Amino acid sequence: MIVSQPPGKPFAISRGGAITLAGEAPKGRMVIQVYATTYDDDNKEHRGPTVPVEIEIIDSQNK
Repeated sequence: MIVSQPPGKPFAISRGGAITLAGEAPKGRMVIQVYATTYDDDNKEHRGPTVPVEIEIIDSQNK
């Protein structure tokens, strides 16, 4: 789950945890905040800590 990201919400995260572009690629380096969840056999959610992920867009085809 993405907790915070640049304005315009350019990133998305898949159920498997892949970070993808969901909008126009911002230029440069940025940090987003994410956390992961898992479920036990009783379907109880367990949330991991919120952690920073640094992303650098070097060149984008998304113009």
